[in-house]
Amino acid sequence: FTINATARNQGETASSGSTTLSYRRSTNSTITVSDTQIGTDAVPILAAGGNSPETISVSIAAAGTYWVGACITAVSGESPINNQCSSGVQVTVSAP
Repeated sequence: FTINATARNQGETASSGSTTLSYRRSTNSTITVSDTQIGTDAVPILAAGGNSPETISVSIAAAGTYWVGACITAVSGESPINNQCSSGVQVTVSAP
């Protein structure tokens, strides 16, 4: 399936450095950097208030209910850093 995400430089007054967006699979709705990484995207430098749409195709082989989301790696001098991960979106994988 395809995951669409948007990286935003929100609340900042300056451009951000380039960084990495990591897509995560979790067993609960709270996405953190401790969850299983299922892919990454490079995020370019973003102007203050700017955004970058990102898309990745992923697969989950084991049947079950999961939550997927994305976390962005903080850049030097960033503040606040408590908004690094998205909310989780529930995905159910069925056995063939």
